[in-house]
Amino acid sequence: MSNRKRIAFYIIGLLLVAYLMPVEKNWTPSYSKAHNWPYGADVTHDVWSDLFEGEDIIEADLPIWNTLKDNEWQGEYLYVLFDDDLNFDSLNRSSLLNFVESGNSVFLSANSQDLELLDSIGIEVDDYYGDFNKIINGMRLDTVALDFFESQNSSYSFLIADYQSYYQSIDSIGAEIIALAHGIEEDHLTFVKVRFGDGYFYLHNQPLLLTNYYVLQDEGKRYLEELTSYLPSHNVIWDNSHKAINALSKRSPLHVILNSVALKWAYWLSIVGLVLLFIFRTKRRQRAIPVIVPPANDSVDFTKTMGSLYFNTASNKTLALKKISVLKEYLASNFYLRDITFSDEELQIVTNKTELSRDEVERLFTMIRNLSNLSAVSNGQLKVLNKGINRLMGKRGALES
Repeated sequence: MSNRKRIAFYIIGLLLVAYLMPVEKNWTPSYSKAHNWPYGADVTHDVWSDLFEGEDIIEADLPIWNTLKDNEWQGEYLYVLFDDDLNFDSLNRSSLLNFVESGNSVFLSANSQDLELLDSIGIEVDDYYGDFNKIINGMRLDTVALDFFESQNSSYSFLIADYQSYYQSIDSIGAEIIALAHGIEEDHLTFVKVRFGDGYFYLHNQPLLLTNYYVLQDEGKRYLEELTSYLPSHNVIWDNSHKAINALSKRSPLHVILNSVALKWAYWLSIVGLVLLFIFRTKRRQRAIPVIVPPANDSVDFTKTMGSLYFNTASNKTLALKKISVLKEYLASNFYLRDITFSDEELQIVTNKTELSRDEVERLFTMIRNLSNLSAVSNGQLKVLNKGINRLMGKRGALES
Protein backbone atom coordinates (compact mmCIF):
# COMPACT_ATOMS: atom_id res chain seq x y z
CA MET A 1 0.00 0.00 0.00
CA SER A 2 1.41 3.37 -1.01
CA ASN A 3 1.88 6.23 1.45
CA ARG A 4 -1.00 8.23 -0.07
CA LYS A 5 -3.43 5.34 0.23
CA ARG A 6 -2.31 4.64 3.79
CA ILE A 7 -2.78 8.29 4.85
CA ALA A 8 -6.20 8.42 3.14
CA PHE A 9 -7.17 5.24 4.99
CA TYR A 10 -6.23 6.74 8.36
CA ILE A 11 -8.08 10.01 7.67
CA ILE A 12 -11.25 8.18 6.60
CA GLY A 13 -11.01 6.06 9.74
CA LEU A 14 -10.70 9.15 11.94
CA LEU A 15 -13.68 10.76 10.22
CA LEU A 16 -15.79 7.67 10.83
CA VAL A 17 -14.77 7.58 14.49
CA ALA A 18 -15.59 11.28 14.86
CA TYR A 19 -18.96 10.81 13.15
CA LEU A 20 -19.96 7.80 15.26
CA MET A 21 -18.62 9.19 18.54
CA PRO A 22 -21.36 10.57 20.82
CA VAL A 23 -21.35 14.36 21.04
CA GLU A 24 -20.30 15.66 24.42
CA LYS A 25 -22.66 18.28 25.77
CA ASN A 26 -21.29 21.63 26.80
CA TRP A 27 -22.71 22.46 30.23
CA THR A 28 -21.20 25.92 30.45
CA PRO A 29 -23.87 28.43 31.54
CA SER A 30 -23.93 30.89 28.65
CA TYR A 31 -27.51 32.28 28.73
CA SER A 32 -26.91 33.23 25.08
CA LYS A 33 -29.28 32.78 22.15
CA ALA A 34 -26.21 31.89 20.08
CA HIS A 35 -25.83 28.55 21.90
CA ASN A 36 -27.92 25.39 21.84
CA TRP A 37 -26.13 24.12 24.93
CA PRO A 38 -28.28 22.94 27.86
CA TYR A 39 -27.59 26.24 29.62
CA GLY A 40 -27.74 28.31 26.45
CA ALA A 41 -30.85 30.24 25.38
CA ASP A 42 -31.55 29.71 21.68
CA VAL A 43 -34.74 27.76 22.48
CA THR A 44 -35.70 30.34 25.09
CA HIS A 45 -35.32 33.09 22.51
CA ASP A 46 -37.61 31.26 20.08
CA VAL A 47 -40.24 30.55 22.76
CA TRP A 48 -40.05 34.16 23.96
CA SER A 49 -40.66 35.36 20.38
CA ASP A 50 -43.73 33.09 20.16
CA LEU A 51 -45.07 34.32 23.50
CA PHE A 52 -44.66 37.94 22.40
CA GLU A 53 -46.15 37.35 18.97
CA GLY A 54 -46.98 40.62 17.27
CA GLU A 55 -44.26 42.49 19.13
CA ASP A 56 -40.84 43.32 17.70
CA ILE A 57 -37.77 41.54 19.07
CA ILE A 58 -34.83 43.97 18.89
CA GLU A 59 -31.37 42.41 19.30
CA ALA A 60 -29.11 44.52 21.53
CA ASP A 61 -25.51 43.57 20.74
CA LEU A 62 -24.02 46.67 22.38
CA PRO A 63 -23.86 47.71 26.05
CA ILE A 64 -26.93 49.31 27.59
CA TRP A 65 -25.74 52.91 27.24
CA ASN A 66 -24.91 52.47 23.54
CA THR A 67 -28.28 50.86 22.90
CA LEU A 68 -30.39 53.45 24.74
CA LYS A 69 -28.45 56.67 24.05
CA ASP A 70 -30.65 57.74 21.11
CA ASN A 71 -33.66 58.38 23.42
CA GLU A 72 -36.06 56.67 21.03
CA TRP A 73 -37.58 54.37 23.66
CA GLN A 74 -40.75 55.94 25.00
CA GLY A 75 -43.01 53.73 27.08
CA GLU A 76 -43.42 50.78 24.73
CA TYR A 77 -40.33 48.65 25.31
CA LEU A 78 -39.28 45.82 27.58
CA TYR A 79 -35.52 45.38 28.07
CA VAL A 80 -34.69 41.69 28.81
CA LEU A 81 -31.40 40.92 30.56
CA PHE A 82 -30.44 37.63 32.19
CA ASP A 83 -27.14 36.05 33.11
CA ASP A 84 -25.54 34.50 36.17
CA ASP A 85 -24.05 37.84 37.24
CA LEU A 86 -25.40 41.25 36.23
CA ASN A 87 -23.48 44.19 37.64
CA PHE A 88 -23.28 47.48 35.76
CA ASP A 89 -21.05 50.49 35.69
CA SER A 90 -22.50 53.88 36.54
CA LEU A 91 -23.16 54.81 32.91
CA ASN A 92 -25.13 51.66 32.10
CA ARG A 93 -26.91 51.79 35.46
CA SER A 94 -28.11 55.38 34.97
CA SER A 95 -29.21 54.50 31.42
CA LEU A 96 -31.40 51.69 32.75
CA LEU A 97 -32.91 53.92 35.44
CA ASN A 98 -33.70 56.68 32.95
CA PHE A 99 -35.13 54.11 30.54
CA VAL A 100 -37.57 52.79 33.17
CA GLU A 101 -38.35 56.18 34.62
CA SER A 102 -39.56 57.37 31.22
CA GLY A 103 -42.24 54.64 31.17
CA ASN A 104 -40.44 51.53 29.83
CA SER A 105 -39.84 48.24 31.64
CA VAL A 106 -36.81 46.06 32.42
CA PHE A 107 -36.84 42.33 33.11
CA LEU A 108 -33.64 41.46 34.95
CA SER A 109 -32.83 37.90 36.02
CA ALA A 110 -29.53 37.00 37.74
CA ASN A 111 -28.20 35.16 40.77
CA SER A 112 -25.94 38.10 41.56
CA GLN A 113 -27.51 41.47 40.82
CA ASP A 114 -26.24 45.02 40.88
CA LEU A 115 -26.61 46.18 44.50
CA GLU A 116 -26.45 49.87 43.66
CA LEU A 117 -29.26 49.46 41.16
CA LEU A 118 -31.34 47.55 43.69
CA ASP A 119 -30.65 50.20 46.31
CA SER A 120 -31.78 52.91 43.87
CA ILE A 121 -35.21 51.25 43.55
CA GLY A 122 -35.52 50.26 47.25
CA ILE A 123 -34.78 46.53 47.10
CA GLU A 124 -32.50 44.56 49.42
CA VAL A 125 -31.18 41.05 48.96
CA ASP A 126 -29.81 38.40 51.24
CA ASP A 127 -27.76 35.27 50.51
CA TYR A 128 -28.71 31.72 51.32
CA TYR A 129 -26.71 28.49 51.04
CA GLY A 130 -28.98 25.46 50.94
CA ASP A 131 -28.29 21.88 51.92
CA PHE A 132 -27.66 20.58 48.44
CA ASN A 133 -28.77 17.03 47.75
CA LYS A 134 -27.47 16.50 44.22
CA ILE A 135 -24.56 17.49 42.00
CA ILE A 136 -25.17 17.67 38.25
CA ASN A 137 -22.26 18.58 35.97
CA GLY A 138 -20.37 20.16 38.82
CA MET A 139 -23.32 22.28 40.09
CA ARG A 140 -24.67 21.90 43.64
CA LEU A 141 -28.45 21.66 43.35
CA ASP A 142 -31.45 21.76 45.69
CA THR A 143 -35.03 20.78 44.96
CA VAL A 144 -37.08 23.95 45.38
CA ALA A 145 -40.80 24.62 44.93
CA LEU A 146 -41.78 27.90 43.30
CA ASP A 147 -45.22 29.55 43.51
CA PHE A 148 -46.86 32.51 41.80
CA PHE A 149 -49.08 34.35 44.26
CA GLU A 150 -51.84 35.37 41.88
CA SER A 151 -52.17 32.03 40.08
CA GLN A 152 -54.08 28.89 40.89
CA ASN A 153 -52.23 25.54 40.78
CA SER A 154 -49.00 27.27 39.91
CA SER A 155 -46.58 25.30 42.05
CA TYR A 156 -43.37 24.28 40.25
CA SER A 157 -40.56 22.07 41.46
CA PHE A 158 -37.03 22.40 40.09
CA LEU A 159 -33.50 21.39 40.88
CA ILE A 160 -31.76 24.74 41.17
CA ALA A 161 -28.42 26.00 42.48
CA ASP A 162 -28.10 25.69 46.26
CA TYR A 163 -26.62 29.18 46.48
CA GLN A 164 -29.23 31.88 45.94
CA SER A 165 -29.68 35.58 46.56
CA TYR A 166 -33.26 36.26 47.61
CA TYR A 167 -35.18 39.52 47.81
CA GLN A 168 -35.38 39.86 51.51
CA SER A 169 -36.70 43.37 52.13
CA ILE A 170 -38.82 45.62 49.97
CA ASP A 171 -38.90 49.33 50.82
CA SER A 172 -40.10 50.61 47.48
CA ILE A 173 -43.56 52.12 47.29
CA GLY A 174 -45.67 50.22 44.81
CA ALA A 175 -43.55 47.08 44.83
CA GLU A 176 -45.42 43.82 44.24
CA ILE A 177 -44.37 40.34 45.24
CA ILE A 178 -45.16 38.01 42.35
CA ALA A 179 -43.52 34.70 43.31
CA LEU A 180 -41.59 33.03 46.11
CA ALA A 181 -39.64 29.83 46.77
CA HIS A 182 -41.11 27.95 49.75
CA GLY A 183 -39.01 24.76 49.58
CA ILE A 184 -36.28 26.47 51.59
CA GLU A 185 -37.73 29.41 53.50
CA GLU A 186 -41.19 30.94 53.35
CA ASP A 187 -40.00 34.52 52.92
CA HIS A 188 -37.56 33.91 50.07
CA LEU A 189 -38.89 36.04 47.24
CA THR A 190 -37.91 35.07 43.73
CA PHE A 191 -39.84 37.43 41.47
CA VAL A 192 -40.85 41.01 42.30
CA LYS A 193 -42.28 43.93 40.38
CA VAL A 194 -41.01 47.37 41.39
CA ARG A 195 -42.39 50.67 40.14
CA PHE A 196 -39.81 53.32 39.28
CA GLY A 197 -40.99 56.59 37.76
CA ASP A 198 -43.48 55.76 35.03
CA GLY A 199 -42.12 52.27 34.40
CA TYR A 200 -41.36 48.99 36.16
CA PHE A 201 -38.45 46.75 37.05
CA TYR A 202 -39.23 43.03 37.01
CA LEU A 203 -36.58 41.37 39.17
CA HIS A 204 -36.04 37.62 38.99
CA ASN A 205 -33.28 35.59 40.67
CA GLN A 206 -33.44 32.19 38.90
CA PRO A 207 -31.83 32.81 35.46
CA LEU A 208 -31.01 29.12 35.01
CA LEU A 209 -34.74 28.39 34.70
CA LEU A 210 -34.71 30.50 31.52
CA THR A 211 -32.18 28.29 29.73
CA ASN A 212 -32.76 25.54 27.17
CA TYR A 213 -32.41 22.72 29.71
CA TYR A 214 -35.49 23.79 31.66
CA VAL A 215 -37.53 25.34 28.81
CA LEU A 216 -37.41 22.06 26.87
CA GLN A 217 -39.12 20.36 29.81
CA ASP A 218 -42.89 20.63 30.05
CA GLU A 219 -42.81 22.11 33.52
CA GLY A 220 -40.07 24.52 32.56
CA LYS A 221 -41.99 25.74 29.52
CA ARG A 222 -45.13 26.23 31.63
CA TYR A 223 -43.06 28.19 34.14
CA LEU A 224 -41.69 30.47 31.40
CA GLU A 225 -45.17 31.02 29.97
CA GLU A 226 -46.55 32.02 33.36
CA LEU A 227 -43.50 34.13 34.15
CA THR A 228 -43.83 36.15 30.94
CA SER A 229 -47.57 36.56 31.47
CA TYR A 230 -46.74 39.08 34.21
CA LEU A 231 -44.63 41.16 31.84
CA PRO A 232 -46.09 43.98 29.74
CA SER A 233 -46.85 43.22 26.08
CA HIS A 234 -44.27 45.60 24.69
CA ASN A 235 -41.63 45.41 22.00
CA VAL A 236 -38.70 43.44 23.41
CA ILE A 237 -35.08 44.59 23.49
CA TRP A 238 -33.17 41.30 23.85
CA ASP A 239 -29.75 41.77 25.45
CA ASN A 240 -26.87 39.86 23.82
CA SER A 241 -24.06 41.96 25.23
CA HIS A 242 -24.06 41.49 29.01
CA LYS A 243 -23.09 37.80 28.99
CA ALA A 244 -20.10 36.43 30.87
CA ILE A 245 -19.59 33.88 28.08
CA ASN A 246 -18.72 36.72 25.68
CA ALA A 247 -15.66 37.65 27.72
CA LEU A 248 -14.62 34.00 28.02
CA SER A 249 -14.91 33.35 24.30
CA LYS A 250 -12.78 36.39 23.44
CA ARG A 251 -9.82 35.02 25.36
CA SER A 252 -8.89 32.73 22.48
CA PRO A 253 -8.75 33.66 18.79
CA LEU A 254 -10.02 30.14 18.08
CA HIS A 255 -13.23 30.59 20.07
CA VAL A 256 -15.40 30.57 16.92
CA ILE A 257 -13.96 27.21 15.85
CA LEU A 258 -13.76 25.63 19.29
CA ASN A 259 -17.31 26.64 20.23
CA SER A 260 -18.71 24.68 17.28
CA VAL A 261 -18.59 20.88 17.56
CA ALA A 262 -18.27 20.37 13.79
CA LEU A 263 -15.57 23.02 13.37
CA LYS A 264 -13.70 21.77 16.43
CA TRP A 265 -13.57 18.22 15.04
CA ALA A 266 -12.46 19.52 11.65
CA TYR A 267 -9.71 21.54 13.36
CA TRP A 268 -8.33 18.63 15.36
CA LEU A 269 -8.63 16.16 12.46
CA SER A 270 -6.67 18.56 10.26
CA ILE A 271 -3.89 18.69 12.85
CA VAL A 272 -3.85 14.88 13.23
CA GLY A 273 -3.79 14.46 9.43
CA LEU A 274 -0.84 16.84 9.09
CA VAL A 275 1.05 14.98 11.83
CA LEU A 276 0.42 11.62 10.11
CA LEU A 277 1.51 13.06 6.77
CA PHE A 278 4.71 14.38 8.34
CA ILE A 279 5.46 11.05 10.06
CA PHE A 280 4.99 8.87 6.97
CA ARG A 281 6.79 11.19 4.58
CA THR A 282 9.84 11.49 6.83
CA LYS A 283 9.86 7.73 7.39
CA ARG A 284 9.70 6.67 3.74
CA ARG A 285 11.70 9.36 2.03
CA GLN A 286 15.39 10.21 2.33
CA ARG A 287 17.61 12.91 1.00
CA ALA A 288 18.59 12.48 -2.63
CA ILE A 289 22.11 11.02 -2.99
CA PRO A 290 24.12 12.92 -5.60
CA VAL A 291 25.88 10.95 -8.35
CA ILE A 292 29.64 11.30 -7.93
CA VAL A 293 31.58 10.74 -11.12
CA PRO A 294 34.99 9.16 -10.37
CA PRO A 295 37.95 11.16 -11.67
CA ALA A 296 39.32 9.96 -14.99
CA ASN A 297 42.83 8.49 -15.09
CA ASP A 298 44.28 11.04 -17.52
CA SER A 299 47.85 9.89 -16.92
CA VAL A 300 47.12 6.51 -18.53
CA ASP A 301 45.51 8.18 -21.54
CA PHE A 302 48.42 10.58 -21.78
CA THR A 303 50.93 7.76 -21.69
CA LYS A 304 49.07 5.84 -24.37
CA THR A 305 48.85 8.93 -26.53
CA MET A 306 52.54 9.76 -26.18
CA GLY A 307 53.55 6.15 -26.73
CA SER A 308 51.47 5.97 -29.88
CA LEU A 309 52.96 9.28 -31.07
CA TYR A 310 56.56 8.19 -30.63
CA PHE A 311 55.89 4.73 -32.05
CA ASN A 312 54.31 6.14 -35.16
CA THR A 313 57.08 8.70 -35.71
CA ALA A 314 59.77 5.99 -35.09
CA SER A 315 62.23 8.57 -33.65
CA ASN A 316 64.48 6.46 -31.36
CA LYS A 317 66.87 9.33 -30.78
CA THR A 318 64.05 11.56 -29.52
CA LEU A 319 63.00 8.83 -27.12
CA ALA A 320 66.60 8.40 -25.98
CA LEU A 321 66.97 12.14 -25.31
CA LYS A 322 63.64 12.14 -23.35
CA LYS A 323 64.87 9.22 -21.27
CA ILE A 324 68.19 10.99 -20.60
CA SER A 325 66.22 14.12 -19.50
CA VAL A 326 64.24 12.01 -17.05
CA LEU A 327 67.53 10.63 -15.65
CA LYS A 328 68.97 14.12 -15.26
CA GLU A 329 65.87 15.22 -13.34
CA TYR A 330 66.12 12.14 -11.17
CA LEU A 331 69.82 12.76 -10.34
CA ALA A 332 69.16 16.42 -9.61
CA SER A 333 66.28 15.77 -7.19
CA ASN A 334 67.80 12.76 -5.43
CA PHE A 335 71.62 13.21 -5.64
CA TYR A 336 71.66 17.02 -5.92
CA LEU A 337 73.66 16.86 -9.15
CA ARG A 338 72.58 19.98 -11.02
CA ASP A 339 73.39 20.33 -14.73
CA ILE A 340 75.11 16.97 -14.84
CA THR A 341 77.53 16.35 -17.77
CA PHE A 342 78.25 12.66 -16.97
CA SER A 343 81.90 13.37 -16.19
CA ASP A 344 84.30 11.06 -14.32
CA GLU A 345 83.87 13.07 -11.11
CA GLU A 346 80.10 12.70 -11.31
CA LEU A 347 80.61 9.02 -12.20
CA GLN A 348 82.29 8.42 -8.83
CA ILE A 349 79.50 10.24 -6.92
CA VAL A 350 76.77 8.20 -8.58
CA THR A 351 78.71 4.94 -7.98
CA ASN A 352 79.04 5.77 -4.28
CA LYS A 353 75.32 6.49 -3.92
CA THR A 354 74.00 3.39 -5.68
CA GLU A 355 74.48 -0.34 -5.52
CA LEU A 356 75.67 -0.50 -9.13
CA SER A 357 79.30 -1.29 -9.89
CA ARG A 358 81.60 1.37 -11.29
CA ASP A 359 81.73 -0.52 -14.58
CA GLU A 360 77.94 -0.47 -15.00
CA VAL A 361 77.75 3.25 -14.28
CA GLU A 362 80.71 3.99 -16.55
CA ARG A 363 79.15 2.04 -19.48
CA LEU A 364 75.89 3.97 -19.01
CA PHE A 365 77.62 7.37 -18.87
CA THR A 366 79.74 6.52 -21.93
CA MET A 367 76.67 5.47 -23.91
CA ILE A 368 74.89 8.72 -22.98
CA ARG A 369 77.86 10.83 -24.12
CA ASN A 370 78.16 8.87 -27.39
CA LEU A 371 74.45 9.10 -28.20
CA SER A 372 74.67 12.86 -28.24
CA ASN A 373 76.92 12.68 -31.31
CA LEU A 374 74.84 10.11 -33.20
CA SER A 375 72.35 11.16 -35.87
CA ALA A 376 70.24 8.04 -35.35
CA VAL A 377 69.71 5.49 -32.57
CA SER A 378 68.93 1.87 -33.29
CA ASN A 379 66.31 -0.17 -31.48
CA GLY A 380 68.99 -2.21 -29.76
CA GLN A 381 70.83 0.89 -28.51
CA LEU A 382 67.54 2.35 -27.21
CA LYS A 383 66.74 -0.86 -25.31
CA VAL A 384 70.20 -0.98 -23.68
CA LEU A 385 69.95 2.69 -22.70
CA ASN A 386 66.47 2.28 -21.26
CA LYS A 387 67.51 -0.80 -19.28
CA GLY A 388 70.58 0.94 -17.85
CA ILE A 389 68.67 4.07 -16.80
CA ASN A 390 65.88 2.03 -15.22
CA ARG A 391 68.44 -0.04 -13.30
CA LEU A 392 70.17 3.06 -11.98
CA MET A 393 66.94 4.72 -10.93
CA GLY A 394 65.76 1.61 -9.15
CA LYS A 395 69.02 0.70 -7.32
CA ARG A 396 69.56 3.48 -4.80
CA GLY A 397 71.77 2.55 -1.89
CA ALA A 398 71.99 3.52 1.73
CA LEU A 399 74.51 6.28 1.02
CA GLU A 400 71.78 8.35 -0.67
CA SER A 401 71.48 10.72 2.27
